[in-house]
Amino acid sequence: MKARQTLACSRRSTPATSLFKGRLSLKALGAFLVPLPLPYRQANAPGKPVLVVENHNSFWSFGEWNQTALRYSALVYGAGEAFRSTGQALGQVLREVGGDGAEYLGDLDPKGVGIPLEFNRASSTQDLQVRPALDLYQWLLAHGHRREKPECRGATAQMATSWLGPELGAAVAEIWAQGLWIPQEALGFEQLKSWR
Repeated sequence: MKARQTLACSRRSTPATSLFKGRLSLKALGAFLVPLPLPYRQANAPGKPVLVVENHNSFWSFGEWNQTALRYSALVYGAGEAFRSTGQALGQVLREVGGDGAEYLGDLDPKGVGIPLEFNRASSTQDLQVRPALDLYQWLLAHGHRREKPECRGATAQMATSWLGPELGAAVAEIWAQGLWIPQEALGFEQLKSWR
C-alpha cells in the first residue's frame, strides 16, 4: 500500500500543462513548461547510452570511472525524485552527447524503483524512456549490502517486476518482503575500478 501511495503522491506533484483547472492549455498560449536542467558529465563515447543515477555520490563515482571505462556517453545526475519532472531535458542531454538511449540506476527500494517508472509514464515520447541498467542492478543484488527499511514490506512485487522484469523483480520483491533494501552506493568507485 505504501508504494501505491508514494506513486499517487508523485503524480499530484507533476507540473501542470494547463491553467485554470485545465480550462486553458499552455500550448494554446504558445507556452510550455521548461524542464529542470539535468547536470551531466560527458565522456568521449558517442553512440553509447547515457546512465542516469539517482544521487550525487553515485554521480561522482560513475562519472570518474566512466572517463576511462567509456561505457556511457555521459553520466546524468537525476537528483532523486526531481528526475520525474525533468521531462524533455533528457532528450537535450542525449542530443548534446550523441547518446543512444538512457539507462537508469537507483536505490533498490520502492522509491528508487518508482522514480524511473513515473518518469517513463510522464514522458511524452517513447524516445525519452529510461530502461533499467540491468547488469548494475544484478551486481547490487549479488554484492550490495542490505539495509533495514521496514516500510519496504508494504511494496508490491508488481512494482519491482514492472521495472526490472520477472526474474530480477522477484528477487527485489523478496528483499522488500524482508523489510530490506540496497542502496545504489553499494557499487562505488572502488568496486567500479575492478568492473569488467
